[in-house]
Amino acid sequence: MKPLLGTAVRALAWAAGMVSSGLPPKQPVRCASGSNAKILGCTGTSVIAEIKIQSAGRGVYDLTPYVEKVVKSAGLESGAVLLYSVDPLVRLITIEYDPDLIEDLLALVSSWKVKDPYVIASVFQPSLVIPVEKGLLLGSFQQICLLDLNEREGVRKLIVEVVQ
Repeated sequence: MKPLLGTAVRALAWAAGMVSSGLPPKQPVRCASGSNAKILGCTGTSVIAEIKIQSAGRGVYDLTPYVEKVVKSAGLESGAVLLYSVDPLVRLITIEYDPDLIEDLLALVSSWKVKDPYVIASVFQPSLVIPVEKGLLLGSFQQICLLDLNEREGVRKLIVEVVQ
């Protein structure tokens, strides 16, 4: 298991620009704001944006179109997109955004005999890294989704970093 972890760490370090890939330098990313994201920072190799989602409370919300717009606005052909949830009861998953599958996932989560929603949140990751190669590299039926474990509605914030 350690070699795999080492490979993942090296891949993330390379994507973040901390390690040379041995490949020719890539074109700098653009820093254009999209309609669904606020650009927080921009360098020649990365764009950091904030995506805000209006949530009705506990449920699953498709983020894929918002993330695609951030990647497109960065002009990135190859690299990675890192997503992080700022809210402790919001998690990020990949799943086919199909009503039956979403219903099954929410039924599974609801069936757990847990009183504290923070325990449920600990089972899911607050972050995702998705490779980019002429677009997001997701499976045929995969979408990037927000799993909201909050009981109340509100605005949920995500940080998205697009890196070469």
